[in-house]
Amino acid sequence: MKSSTFLPILGITALMLLLGAGCVAPSVQTQQTARTDEELIIVKEEPFLEEEPETNNDGGRMAAPEACEEGHLRYSNDTLGFTFCYSPMMFTNGGYTSEILLKENEETLILYPKDLPDFQHTITRLRFDETLNPKEAIETLYMKDADKSVCTVVEINKTSEYTEYLLVGGDLENQEKCGTYKVGSLRAYENTPGSLFYITIGQDTFMADDVWLKTLEPRAQDPNN
Repeated sequence: MKSSTFLPILGITALMLLLGAGCVAPSVQTQQTARTDEELIIVKEEPFLEEEPETNNDGGRMAAPEACEEGHLRYSNDTLGFTFCYSPMMFTNGGYTSEILLKENEETLILYPKDLPDFQHTITRLRFDETLNPKEAIETLYMKDADKSVCTVVEINKTSEYTEYLLVGGDLENQEKCGTYKVGSLRAYENTPGSLFYITIGQDTFMADDVWLKTLEPRAQDPNN
């Protein structure tokens, strides 16, 4: 009797072990699958964490601009075609301050103190046929209303990045005869053929420093092409 009772017990025990093994196996596979999926997700996300740098080919597109120094903001506009850092406040020796505002007017950016809207600086990108060099473009396109008998194109500054020109009349009376571009300078960037940057400041500036001029650089391809 004992032996006949013992055998069914062994059979039941073996069956339970087999069923138990069947329940455990899927659990192990599920854990392995979840772990594998998690690893794949991490691998797929990695490339999206890195921004690809822009190239400097075809139209003057430059590398992504560096962060501005402390206390300055960056303005960047691919349509107008330039970027720069600037101080957002005007300061005077008497302690007077005013917020600097920026306004886009067609192809020109206007900078001015909030409390003095008529005190303005401007930046305009001028585009021309790349078969012309910058000086030829100035003489043929941007001196049409100038008296060339008294007004000439003069190179005033040259760096590794750009060359800067002025239309010079020689004295105040003749300067007034230099036409539309008589009050500012024209920058031609080495890596951006077919365009000039016309910058006006006037006799005085309201900017806290010259960072906006030092950091000015072309941005993006010509949107008109």
